[in-house]
Amino acid sequence: MQRNIIVSLACLMALCLVSFAMKADGDTDATSKKTEKTTQQETSSPVDARALKRLDAKVAFEKRMMTALRKKVSVDFLKASVEEVAEVIAEHSGLPVDIEVSAYEEEGIIVKKMDINLVIANVQMITVLDLLERSDDINWTVRNGRIVLTPARDEKLLTRHYLLDDFVDKAKAERDATETVKQTRKWIAQLKKSGTFDEVDARPGLSLPSMEKDFAQLLRQETEHNASYPSDELMNLFFRFTSPVEEGWAEEGGLEGAEIKELPGVPAGSLFVSHTRRSHWEIAELLADLRDVQEPGAKFTGRPLLKHDFISNKPSEHVLKKLEQKIGPLDISADTLIEEVAEHLTKKMGVPVVIDTAALLEDGMVVEDVVTSGDLPTSNTAAEALDFLALDCKLTWLVTRDVIVVTTESVAESFLQTRVFDITSFLDRPGQDFDTDSLLEMIRVCSAWPGSGWAEDGGLEGAECEIFCANGVNALVIRQNSKAMRQVEEVLARLHRCGYKIPTANWEFQSWQPYYGSFGGGMSGGMEGSGNGMGGMGGGGGAMF
Repeated sequence: MQRNIIVSLACLMALCLVSFAMKADGDTDATSKKTEKTTQQETSSPVDARALKRLDAKVAFEKRMMTALRKKVSVDFLKASVEEVAEVIAEHSGLPVDIEVSAYEEEGIIVKKMDINLVIANVQMITVLDLLERSDDINWTVRNGRIVLTPARDEKLLTRHYLLDDFVDKAKAERDATETVKQTRKWIAQLKKSGTFDEVDARPGLSLPSMEKDFAQLLRQETEHNASYPSDELMNLFFRFTSPVEEGWAEEGGLEGAEIKELPGVPAGSLFVSHTRRSHWEIAELLADLRDVQEPGAKFTGRPLLKHDFISNKPSEHVLKKLEQKIGPLDISADTLIEEVAEHLTKKMGVPVVIDTAALLEDGMVVEDVVTSGDLPTSNTAAEALDFLALDCKLTWLVTRDVIVVTTESVAESFLQTRVFDITSFLDRPGQDFDTDSLLEMIRVCSAWPGSGWAEDGGLEGAECEIFCANGVNALVIRQNSKAMRQVEEVLARLHRCGYKIPTANWEFQSWQPYYGSFGGGMSGGMEGSGNGMGGMGGGGGAMF
């Protein structure tokens, strides 16, 4: 019996050992499978660590380049060679500079015979490059971390992602969608009462009975549609206000590949833009200006725009203040060369005043022959002195960044800049619907002049005005030349002084019936009236009740 017990114990121990071994093998297999699955997931990820490093390197270079281009410099180019210009730019910027000799040869330009003349002090490096671009065959671009001097502008496209969620009032989009669904329920009840419910389609292939079964889906899609309104409106602003006229967008016959996309699957309130570096600067500056006039409280979950995201093309506040300051009598007599007058004004104002020699040559004027016809009258401000000089020499002037350029009328008229004006004070109750067309029409009429004007009226190509309102932003966006911009400023100042308020839109309501573009993809009420809906139902999802 004892022997039987011993045998039984031995068998039991052997069985336990086998079970333990089998469990261990199972655990090993499970661990192996788990590790294999994890490894497979990691290898199948679309994110490449090397690509991320390249992106980080590009951002770091962009920061260095922007810092270098904003650096204040002084240059003294008198019959300087392109090589000398490249050396000075590299010395001041700290970035390598190349000359695209082959591109100059293709244009029939011999680099060795080019003479560069530019004397200017205490301006940004980007201003020096812009002035060289105006007066000589020196354009510049950036390739592979280097500044390249070339005879023509580089049209290489860059793709960037812009987060715009701070322009989206998600709570309002939800409220408006809820109201739309509420009114849809009422409308369906009316159709049932009239006995026409089964005869009406929301859209081809989608009957109202099937839609009635899923109001939750309707609410969700209407909310998403309302939340996308700011992105749609910003896309419109990008198209109209941020690309140089000579470049343009692909769909308007401009640069091939220059496009804006709102891709599905990315966070609401974001756009992907492909365009040149200069256009991206304009886009980033426009967004920064809109956020400057935004009421406090709008939350932005993305990275805010920083200084290294763009270089401003607007006149600097320093120059604008100098233009309004009194400069006293001008020691300028008749037959004074315009270049000497520019030097005198530079000393008086403390702001560089340069002559656009290339523009004068295009109009058949030789700089050395342009002189004052008589004594310039004593003026109160620097701006008045420049006006007298321009009138006397049949020229005009404009401000770009930190320099004043004396140029021809044709060049000044086509030199467009974008400004954003806060019009919240013109709204009686922000968020209502207002007849914004009346203000835009007033701006266009009061700031136009013969031979110029706005693109919509057959005037200057690219001259636009629009009102943008979204989540605390009430902005008038203007793209015009400096002469028209001053007139716009005066119109707005007069309106502000007299307590102007934009009139409420005069909607004429008819029987309401929604239109379903794609089952909640867009509803509009059956109404007619004047004015643009500013505020309203999230800007586009809804009918007005």
